[in-house]
Amino acid sequence: MNVKTQTLKDNYKKACDAYLERFCELIEMDMHYADWVDVGGVAEIGDYYVSMQDMITAVENNVGYEQFIEWYDYTLRAGALSLPTPNLYAWLRGCPRYSEETLLGIEAAQTRVRDAEEELERRIKETIKETKEAI
Repeated sequence: MNVKTQTLKDNYKKACDAYLERFCELIEMDMHYADWVDVGGVAEIGDYYVSMQDMITAVENNVGYEQFIEWYDYTLRAGALSLPTPNLYAWLRGCPRYSEETLLGIEAAQTRVRDAEEELERRIKETIKETKEAI
Protein backbone atom coordinates (compact mmCIF):
# COMPACT_ATOMS: atom_id res chain seq x y z
CA MET A 1 0.00 0.00 0.00
CA ASN A 2 1.45 3.37 -0.94
CA VAL A 3 1.88 6.22 1.55
CA LYS A 4 -1.07 8.29 0.26
CA THR A 5 -3.45 5.36 0.48
CA GLN A 6 -2.23 4.47 3.97
CA THR A 7 -2.64 8.09 5.07
CA LEU A 8 -6.22 8.14 3.77
CA LYS A 9 -6.96 4.88 5.53
CA ASP A 10 -5.46 6.14 8.81
CA ASN A 11 -7.36 9.43 8.61
CA TYR A 12 -10.62 7.60 7.88
CA LYS A 13 -10.12 5.35 10.92
CA LYS A 14 -9.37 8.39 13.10
CA ALA A 15 -12.52 10.15 11.90
CA CYS A 16 -14.64 7.04 12.49
CA ASP A 17 -13.13 6.59 15.94
CA ALA A 18 -13.87 10.25 16.76
CA TYR A 19 -17.54 9.76 15.80
CA LEU A 20 -17.70 6.57 17.84
CA GLU A 21 -16.19 8.29 20.86
CA ARG A 22 -18.58 11.25 20.64
CA PHE A 23 -21.54 8.94 20.13
CA CYS A 24 -20.57 6.98 23.25
CA GLU A 25 -20.41 10.23 25.20
CA LEU A 26 -23.88 11.23 24.01
CA ILE A 27 -25.49 7.93 25.00
CA GLU A 28 -23.44 7.74 28.20
CA MET A 29 -21.58 4.54 27.31
CA ASP A 30 -17.99 3.84 28.21
CA MET A 31 -15.72 3.61 25.16
CA HIS A 32 -14.21 0.46 26.66
CA TYR A 33 -17.42 -1.31 25.65
CA ALA A 34 -17.23 -0.08 22.04
CA ASP A 35 -15.52 -1.73 19.11
CA TRP A 36 -15.89 -1.72 15.37
CA VAL A 37 -17.40 -4.76 13.71
CA ASP A 38 -16.43 -3.08 10.45
CA VAL A 39 -14.68 0.32 10.67
CA GLY A 40 -17.06 2.92 9.26
CA GLY A 41 -19.82 0.35 8.92
CA VAL A 42 -21.15 -1.00 12.20
CA ALA A 43 -19.91 -0.70 15.77
CA GLU A 44 -20.78 -2.88 18.74
CA ILE A 45 -21.33 -0.73 21.79
CA GLY A 46 -22.19 -2.82 24.80
CA ASP A 47 -25.31 -4.71 23.73
CA TYR A 48 -26.05 -2.37 20.82
CA TYR A 49 -25.09 -2.56 17.16
CA VAL A 50 -25.06 0.86 15.54
CA SER A 51 -24.35 1.87 11.96
CA MET A 52 -21.92 4.65 11.16
CA GLN A 53 -24.74 6.61 9.53
CA ASP A 54 -26.85 6.40 12.69
CA MET A 55 -23.85 7.50 14.77
CA ILE A 56 -23.29 10.49 12.49
CA THR A 57 -26.99 11.38 12.74
CA ALA A 58 -26.88 11.09 16.54
CA VAL A 59 -23.79 13.29 16.80
CA GLU A 60 -25.12 15.92 14.39
CA ASN A 61 -28.45 16.04 16.26
CA ASN A 62 -27.05 15.70 19.79
CA VAL A 63 -29.14 12.57 20.47
CA GLY A 64 -28.94 11.45 24.09
CA TYR A 65 -29.42 8.08 25.74
CA GLU A 66 -33.21 8.23 26.20
CA GLN A 67 -33.91 9.26 22.62
CA PHE A 68 -31.47 6.67 21.27
CA ILE A 69 -32.98 3.85 23.36
CA GLU A 70 -36.53 4.79 22.37
CA TRP A 71 -35.57 4.50 18.70
CA TYR A 72 -33.37 1.41 19.13
CA ASP A 73 -35.98 -0.52 21.13
CA TYR A 74 -38.69 0.38 18.62
CA THR A 75 -36.59 -0.86 15.70
CA LEU A 76 -35.82 -4.15 17.47
CA ARG A 77 -39.47 -4.68 18.27
CA ALA A 78 -40.72 -3.73 14.81
CA GLY A 79 -38.02 -5.81 13.14
CA ALA A 80 -38.96 -8.87 15.20
CA LEU A 81 -42.48 -8.47 13.82
CA SER A 82 -41.22 -8.11 10.23
CA LEU A 83 -42.37 -4.48 10.13
CA PRO A 84 -40.37 -1.72 8.45
CA THR A 85 -37.77 -0.14 10.72
CA PRO A 86 -36.78 3.52 10.37
CA ASN A 87 -33.20 4.69 10.57
CA LEU A 88 -32.39 7.26 13.23
CA TYR A 89 -32.55 10.14 10.74
CA ALA A 90 -36.15 9.30 9.77
CA TRP A 91 -37.10 8.69 13.40
CA LEU A 92 -35.87 12.11 14.49
CA ARG A 93 -37.93 13.72 11.72
CA GLY A 94 -41.12 12.07 12.94
CA CYS A 95 -41.55 9.24 10.46
CA PRO A 96 -44.76 7.19 10.74
CA ARG A 97 -44.67 4.71 13.61
CA TYR A 98 -46.90 1.89 14.72
CA SER A 99 -48.80 2.57 17.93
CA GLU A 100 -48.21 0.57 21.08
CA GLU A 101 -51.69 -0.91 20.65
CA THR A 102 -50.88 -2.06 17.11
CA LEU A 103 -47.56 -3.58 18.17
CA LEU A 104 -49.20 -5.41 21.06
CA GLY A 105 -51.89 -6.77 18.72
CA ILE A 106 -49.32 -8.04 16.23
CA GLU A 107 -47.22 -9.55 19.03
CA ALA A 108 -50.30 -11.35 20.38
CA ALA A 109 -51.11 -12.68 16.90
CA GLN A 110 -47.50 -13.79 16.47
CA THR A 111 -47.71 -15.68 19.78
CA ARG A 112 -50.92 -17.41 18.67
CA VAL A 113 -49.28 -18.43 15.38
CA ARG A 114 -46.23 -19.83 17.18
CA ASP A 115 -48.46 -21.74 19.60
CA ALA A 116 -50.45 -23.16 16.67
CA GLU A 117 -47.23 -24.19 14.90
CA GLU A 118 -46.06 -25.98 18.06
CA GLU A 119 -49.42 -27.73 18.37
CA LEU A 120 -49.26 -28.77 14.70
CA GLU A 121 -45.75 -30.16 15.17
CA ARG A 122 -46.85 -32.05 18.30
CA ARG A 123 -49.82 -33.58 16.48
CA ILE A 124 -47.71 -34.58 13.47
CA LYS A 125 -45.20 -36.34 15.73
CA GLU A 126 -48.01 -38.00 17.64
CA THR A 127 -49.66 -39.21 14.40
CA ILE A 128 -46.35 -40.58 13.09
CA LYS A 129 -45.74 -42.40 16.37
CA GLU A 130 -49.26 -43.87 16.38
CA THR A 131 -48.89 -44.95 12.75
CA LYS A 132 -45.57 -46.70 13.46
CA GLU A 133 -47.06 -48.46 16.47
CA ALA A 134 -50.02 -49.67 14.41
CA ILE A 135 -47.76 -51.25 11.80
